[in-house]
Amino acid sequence: MSVPLLDVPGTNSALSQAEAIEALLARLDAAARQQTDATAFYQQMLHELVGALSAVSAAVWCESDRGLDCLERVGSGTSSQEELPEDAERRLAATVLLGGETRLIAPGAMLPGSEQRNDSGRLQCLSPRAADGVPGLVLRLSLRPDVTLGARETASGVLDAAAEMALAFQLQHRLRWLHQQEEFWSRLDSAILQMNSSPKYSAATRAIAEQVRWLLGCDRVSLLVRRGSRCRIAAISSAAESDRRARQVRLVEQLATDAVNGAGEFEVQVGSGTSPLRVSDSVDAYFDETQLRTVRCTPLQLANDRQSRPIGCLVIDSYSAAPTEVWQKTLDVLGPHCAQTL
Repeated sequence: MSVPLLDVPGTNSALSQAEAIEALLARLDAAARQQTDATAFYQQMLHELVGALSAVSAAVWCESDRGLDCLERVGSGTSSQEELPEDAERRLAATVLLGGETRLIAPGAMLPGSEQRNDSGRLQCLSPRAADGVPGLVLRLSLRPDVTLGARETASGVLDAAAEMALAFQLQHRLRWLHQQEEFWSRLDSAILQMNSSPKYSAATRAIAEQVRWLLGCDRVSLLVRRGSRCRIAAISSAAESDRRARQVRLVEQLATDAVNGAGEFEVQVGSGTSPLRVSDSVDAYFDETQLRTVRCTPLQLANDRQSRPIGCLVIDSYSAAPTEVWQKTLDVLGPHCAQTL
């Protein structure tokens, strides 16, 4: 449990306060190094700061395409009347980030870069950080107005140190993302090479189904090709052969047929109620037959011929909830390559 540094009996000595600060910063540093989820990291950081510094509230603002966004905000049970309006706080954070210096703004004082006063009744402490390659950020701490000058200096110093750790986390987060992108494209290149490694139709279709399943991490992928107005099974991942008379195969073919004949790409998860109207009966029948949790249909079109009808379709099955964004990103790139291989 965090030890408040301000106005708490038993923590008046410089030594005990220094030890408490050191312990707090050690916890924040460990979180910055070990945590991979930005939301969890900032929640922990802000809760630690509010608890340790007996603060009223804390927030972290971060640059985005829209300007500055409040990523996380925590408080100690204060009402909204005791805080700055969000728009005023956003403008204040943007001004402080542009200035690049930590600011302490007393109650009633003019807000930097604004004709508005600090009407929150709280001492506002803001610490900005910026570096090349990552979004700039501002940590904001709201303190009681009656804190001592020494307590203000302590809070400001701790907030500066926390802001440095937040920036380090941003840099590490960015580096991790770049490594993930490198791995993604490397895996994608490998899959495309495998799909095009054999001139034989049966081997190529099997490779498509297997490589898509490997990239997506799903349970099963069916590759279907369009024959006239219908889609027929060409390959199923991890299956030596398929019985075209089996009910499951006929249901897969119906799903793919619906997709290439106008329904387009769709993904449905059990209980979501989001099936396109024209395929809802086919999806319900497929779920009943297979006990799957997620099914996705992706029509295949050549990259330079989007106006023509799809030449085939991928039907992707999962017994768990799907990481939709990851699947979409992969299929957006991989789909045209699958069509080209066919």
